[in-house]
Amino acid sequence: KPNFVEMGPYTLSEVHERVNLVWNANNTVTYEQRRTWHFVPELSKGTLDDQVTNLNVITLNAAHFLRNTYPLLRPLINIFLKTDGSLLWKNKPVRELLFEGVKDPLLDLLKTINSTSLNIPFDKFGWFVGRNLSDTFDGTFTMRTGADGLESMGFLTQWNGSPNTGMYRGKCGEVYGTSGELWPPLAVSASITLFPSDICRSHYAASREQVSLYNIQGTKYVGDDRVFDNGVKYPEASCWCNSNPTQCPDLKPGVFNRSACKYGSPTFVSFPHFYLADQS
Repeated sequence: KPNFVEMGPYTLSEVHERVNLVWNANNTVTYEQRRTWHFVPELSKGTLDDQVTNLNVITLNAAHFLRNTYPLLRPLINIFLKTDGSLLWKNKPVRELLFEGVKDPLLDLLKTINSTSLNIPFDKFGWFVGRNLSDTFDGTFTMRTGADGLESMGFLTQWNGSPNTGMYRGKCGEVYGTSGELWPPLAVSASITLFPSDICRSHYAASREQVSLYNIQGTKYVGDDRVFDNGVKYPEASCWCNSNPTQCPDLKPGVFNRSACKYGSPTFVSFPHFYLADQS
């Protein structure tokens, strides 16, 4: 039975900057987004040198990719894992797991396999490797400027040069909503839609209540059980399922499969602590 120990929090400031702007003739602007993170020790519990034992993400991904393919490679990978591999990364500093990356010999081996299903763009693994100060990691966005009507200001029309992500069926694949930082002058709305590139999809937030912050009146919007539903509670959300349509929904509510967004790696997201997820 796993024995988990909660560590942190490790607090980082995050700054967004729009760069490489191109103003288009159709009242849109195309830009890239540079994000910068800095560790904030006074708001953290621990340091980036804290040692952590974590699941070996490379081993888990190798098992996923090779489970139904490459029968000749599986014995080789098994031998490799018994000698040099592990299901755990032991005593790795937080800074490596986040930004600097962990070197793993299995990753080097997998990168030598010439396969379109093994698209590995990194030499090291870390949850934020290659992201700090990158102009290109988040992709290229095209956004309406509002010059032809303020009601459209801030709404995205394309991501990476297309109005569709190519990752989900039907309406779920459309690029829609704002980046979450610039909004048209809206009246109080029942819901808003954002497009966070971290999950390569739009998501919805519902109006919860009126609030006052620094004597400024506003509306608080929160994610509800629609955000990570896969068609169980809301049939229109079934297009988030990437399995054969006859097998959808393939996940219980509250967990979203974003593997298509992460190079095919089996990656799932939920609200913190599985908030609003199925009790099972």
